[in-house]
Amino acid sequence: DGIFTKNTKKPASIKLQGSINHLAPAAIHLTDQWGEAVMSGDIDANFTASNINDALGDLHISHFNFSATEDAPVYHLDELILTSGYDEGIHFVTLKSDFAEAELRGQFDSSTLTQSITSAIGSKLPTLPGLPKYNRQADNNFSLRLNLFKTDWLKRFLGVNLSLQQPLSLQARVNDNTRELYLDGEFPRFTYNGDSYSNGNIRIISPADTMKCDASITKLMENGHNLDMRVLANASNNNLTTSLRWDNHFPEKKMSGELNTIMQLYQNLGDVSEAHVRVLPSHVILNNSTWNVEPSDIIYHENYLLVDHFSVHHNQEHIIIDGIASKHENDSLTVDLNEVEVGYILDLVNFHSVEFSGKVTGRAHGSSLFGKFAANADIRVDDFKFEEGHMGVLHAQADWNQELEQIDIHAIADDGPDAKTYVNGHVSPVHENIDLAIEAKGTPIAFMHNFTRSFLTSIDGHAQGHARVAGPLDNINLTGEVIVTEGEATVTPLNTTYTLRNDTVVMIPDDIQLRHMALYDRDGHEAFLSGGIHHEHLTSLSFDLFVETENLLGYDFGDFGDNSFYGTVYAAGNVDIHGHENDVIINCNVTPQPGSVFVYNAASPDAISKQEFIEWDSDHEMTTSTVTANQAKVASPTRISDTDIYINFIINATPDAAVRLLMDEKSKDYITLYGDGAIRASFHNKGAFNMFGTYTVDHGT
Repeated sequence: DGIFTKNTKKPASIKLQGSINHLAPAAIHLTDQWGEAVMSGDIDANFTASNINDALGDLHISHFNFSATEDAPVYHLDELILTSGYDEGIHFVTLKSDFAEAELRGQFDSSTLTQSITSAIGSKLPTLPGLPKYNRQADNNFSLRLNLFKTDWLKRFLGVNLSLQQPLSLQARVNDNTRELYLDGEFPRFTYNGDSYSNGNIRIISPADTMKCDASITKLMENGHNLDMRVLANASNNNLTTSLRWDNHFPEKKMSGELNTIMQLYQNLGDVSEAHVRVLPSHVILNNSTWNVEPSDIIYHENYLLVDHFSVHHNQEHIIIDGIASKHENDSLTVDLNEVEVGYILDLVNFHSVEFSGKVTGRAHGSSLFGKFAANADIRVDDFKFEEGHMGVLHAQADWNQELEQIDIHAIADDGPDAKTYVNGHVSPVHENIDLAIEAKGTPIAFMHNFTRSFLTSIDGHAQGHARVAGPLDNINLTGEVIVTEGEATVTPLNTTYTLRNDTVVMIPDDIQLRHMALYDRDGHEAFLSGGIHHEHLTSLSFDLFVETENLLGYDFGDFGDNSFYGTVYAAGNVDIHGHENDVIINCNVTPQPGSVFVYNAASPDAISKQEFIEWDSDHEMTTSTVTANQAKVASPTRISDTDIYINFIINATPDAAVRLLMDEKSKDYITLYGDGAIRASFHNKGAFNMFGTYTVDHGT
């Protein structure tokens, strides 16, 4: 029992070899931290020591396994070797294992290693709040080298959600006699709590009486852009100057800046460590707009924070923070907002599960922030938009629910007397979930365009009914039923607009269902739409839609534009539309109806790939002719640039539809034909138009 105590004078030799086949820490009441997990492994120890600081020898652990539980996977360690000894009188401890290599070398007492770090900081900032009391009892002079390869053990045993994509390296030197601290660390690529980081570096030096720190890192944001962050700090004589810099390198929505502060540390009149932070004038860029940071003062000690008019403003837009945060209910901190773009706030907290925008004005109050926390907000958002769809003016009240640890929300989006949307529910940053009940009374449905923009030019209309936005913040879902009134949508590749009249849209988890909805073209012809718009917690959109009709305007362009064909086609038959993100596939099996005209530019240099593109065969009666379209390959520049649209046609032609062939562009000579046949065609808006089949002419001019 006395081997590792400082009072043991006679060294003891320990040799131990053994295997552990089944050890359950919870069963022997060692700890219940890991539930019913069981460990096993081999151990081989051979060392001599009177205490832990003069140990000579090594400890070898191999084939170590820690079983899986419901909450954690199995953990396996091939080998760990811990060696302690002296090299030419210099003490060293080395670690070699699957997950890391490390070496501690020099003069050190293991019980005061952390004290040496805090003492080095305390020598420059002796009254830093939260720092252990500075003392000079440690007498260490050591160097540390660490290379960390794997972190699965951190998550398994300590619950630290850190994963390395590249090894982490750290080197440090500490000298208690000179109060010097030198540290260099590199963190090339890693994820922490699900967020990805790269290019992490930290360097601390302490020449003379000043300690200097330079730390930088890059965070991968949800929008795919990188946010670079850097902190520069100098500490001496109980003063700390800092410069915080950031840049998202996103020209369309630039966010960058530099915030400079000077912090003075001291003991206040109550003999409590206190920090006085002076915020210096500076400029920051938010969404390509330059904001001014005005000078202000912040005072902090334990359970007390005073903010004296911290102000950031751009023209009439401003964010002002003022007041006191403490344990007392009479002390409150106020955030005053005036016409601040909602997107700025969402970008700062990196919340993009769903998109909101608008100009927010109002106040938020928080009292007893270090005690029994209470808070409320009353705001107005002008030009409020949800998923880029206009919703009117949003009036919202929010209150912190202490018992349930959530923000209770009561709001109304007002777009006129016949267009109101009521929202009631909560968002919990503590439990990371959301539950909002939505009552639609003439709610604009333009926000649906953000889900269908790959094949729809626009959506307009209003809705009546109830919906619910609920779930974990990283797995939000939409459910409910709404009736679409006065709905209107334009299909991009077809250039046709359709209307909906009082039909129901059903929303279930991960799906927005359209159940045999009647839709109408500009002439009042009817079709029925079925299918669904699919999503994964309102992201990764895809769709499968089906249309059946006996007569509907299905294609409507009035000129060639950049293409080799155009027309107005009324059709009977079936159309299915499938797609995701920026890919759309439309399959049509239709029979043209009276009033249909298809115009093809047969005179275009790009219209045919072979001389025999169109073959004319005449029979003896001369009353009919046959046009055989072997294959037309036509370059077709896109009508929209960000979506790949593929249309596959099966056209069952009849004499009800006219086919016009432009034979000479200069003279504008056309041949107009009426006939029947089975024609197959395919169109890619960024590629070619291909057409195959036989068309038998009944008559023409």
